[in-house]
Formats: sequence, C-alpha cells, structure tokens
Amino acid sequence: DFYRFWVDIIEDCINHTNKSINIKLEKKYNFSLLTNNEKIRALSKIKSYCKSVNYVENMRIINDLQKITDYKASVEHAKNYEKIEWVDLIEMNSEENFTIGGHSLYHNILSQLDSTRLEKEISCSLDLLNINLNENIKHYSYPEGQENHFNEETINILKKHKIICSPSAIPGLNKVETDLFYLKR
Repeated sequence: DFYRFWVDIIEDCINHTNKSINIKLEKKYNFSLLTNNEKIRALSKIKSYCKSVNYVENMRIINDLQKITDYKASVEHAKNYEKIEWVDLIEMNSEENFTIGGHSLYHNILSQLDSTRLEKEISCSLDLLNINLNENIKHYSYPEGQENHFNEETINILKKHKIICSPSAIPGLNKVETDLFYLKR
C-alpha cells in the first residue's frame, strides 16, 4: 500500500483484530490481541523487529500480517492515518517559525535499502517538497533516526541533494563541533 507508511499498516492490522495471531519474526510468536495492553505489546515487538530487518523482510511481515489478521489496512479506516494536504504544508512553510524538511517517501529505514531504492526514497521525497513548496529543501530527518537507521551512504546521498542538516532521534546533547548529520535530540 504505497499510500500508507509501513508502521501505520502494522498498527491498523493489530488495532482491527480481536483474536490471537501467529507470526514469524526472528522466531514464531503467538500474540493475543484481545486487550489494548496485548495489542501494545504485539505492536512493540513487531515494529521493533521490522526496524531491524531489511526492506524485503519488512514487506513480508506486512503482507503476512494482513493475511493473518484478514484485514487490508486502508487510509479510509482511520482519520489519524491521513497525511497533511499540500495547501496546509504550503501555508506552514510560509511562516518564519517553521522549517520544512524531508523525511523519506515511504518512511522506510534508510540503512536497510539497496542503493537504487535509497536514492529513490530520498530524491523523490525531496523533489515533491521542492516542487510543491517552490523552494530547495535543505533539512532532512532520518525515519526512526536511531544509530542503525542511517549510514554514510545515506548521508552522501543527502549531501548530493544539497541537504545541510539531518538530525537523528538518538537522545543526547550536541557540541558546537557536532557534525550536522549526526545531531542528537
């Protein structure tokens, strides 16, 4: 589903299921999904696993989960999965207190992508912003943003696209000399 982020598809499938499921991650798991707490535990484990594997394995999990839950995730099922409209983003961008940056096309973990898919994920997301906002985007944020979610190849492609800063989501403090592609939050 190219109109939804993988994390949202997982959440949608789990939230709309009230039974036990069996799914293979690094090993086979059985998750009861009868209560909110059980759903939260299952979501946490499945998302954590998906953040640690390559794109192909991630898509296998998504497809398996939709089959197992007998639920086809769809943006029509929940208002909180809607994306911002361009007119709203353009208005936000006109405010001096906002800086709009890239964040990928489909929220894939950038370090898990092959070179071709990585280039497409970054370039398409930036092209869409550059064209629709009528300016060159200079900032980026790595999806998920942990240490293993970006790498030198990611940074080199961002720099090729004239990105000057891409903070991580790694907690910590920055020093004046901290590289702008390794900033902590």
